[in-house]
Amino acid sequence: MTEQAYIAVTNTGYVEGACLVDAEDSQAWVGEMESTGMAIQQLPMAEAKAMLYTHRPQAILEA
Repeated sequence: MTEQAYIAVTNTGYVEGACLVDAEDSQAWVGEMESTGMAIQQLPMAEAKAMLYTHRPQAILEA
């Protein structure tokens, strides 16, 4: 299975951060990102890395 990561997407579509799904603190990270109003999306790690710190309006719709 491909390693998975979460990405945090702002309401403007900017991919602000990423965290491995299997990371020890991933659920805390997801909670923190959601509390600041970001949408969370789960993707394969390679795809998440490619999207990190980019502006992707379509990510809002997918998250």
